[in-house]
Order: sequence, then C-alpha cells, then structure tokens
Amino acid sequence: MFNILSLISQKPFRGVKIMRRRTFLILLFVLAPLLSGPQTAFSKDPIYFDLDQIRIQYYRDRCGYRMVAINIKLEYYDLGLSGRLQRFQPKIMSVLFLRLSEYFNKIDRPSNDDLKRILRRSIDGVVGEDVVNDILILDVIHV
Repeated sequence: MFNILSLISQKPFRGVKIMRRRTFLILLFVLAPLLSGPQTAFSKDPIYFDLDQIRIQYYRDRCGYRMVAINIKLEYYDLGLSGRLQRFQPKIMSVLFLRLSEYFNKIDRPSNDDLKRILRRSIDGVVGEDVVNDILILDVIHV
C-alpha cells in the first residue's frame, strides 16, 4: 500500500524544501530593491534649473500699461529631478504667469518678499513641497 507520509519523510523531499527556501531567499534579496521603488541620488552641490523669462503686463492709472520681466532659477539636490522639472515647466510657467499677473495688478509697490512667497507657493503647488530647495530671483526688470 502507498503511504504519503513515508514519501514526505524521505530525504529527497526535504531537499526540495530546502531548495525552495533558498530560491525564495535569493528571489527576496534580488527583488526587494526593485520593489521598494526608485532610488534617488543626491548631489552635494546644488543643481540649478533655468526657467524661461516670465513677462507680465499690468496696468497703472498714471502710466498706462507697464511690463515686468523676471528671471528665475530653481535650486535642488536630487539628481533625478531634472527630467521632472523639464516636464512640468509649461505648467509652472502658466501658474506663475497667472499668480504674478494678479499680484502686479493689485499691488502698487511690489516687494521682493511677496514676490518670493508667491513664487514658492506656486512652484510647490505644481511640483510638490520640499522638491525645490530654493528659488533664486536673478532679475526683476520693470519696463
């Protein structure tokens, strides 16, 4: 008569269990880094991303239409972020244009602190908070 218990207790079957365990552990160590998500590398030195020049036209009662041109760089440390900023650049520019247009049409005397705050909120709203380390305002030219 055939007994399944005698088959399980034999050494070849135990060897299969050990082999399965080894295969499982090897797969675990090989696949774990792949399943944990993308690994990002950070630079010691800051990396800068140039945004296109933003030109805003606004109206003043005494002067009529005026224009301001702003040059901005974004500072970040994540080496993998360049492609993401490149893909989001049209949306960043659109949001900045809308928010800065509203600001310059409401305020008579713009301040650098207000300008930096608006830039920070707008960019964080598009790419996420704590993605961009700093926003550098290179030029603000009133024409």
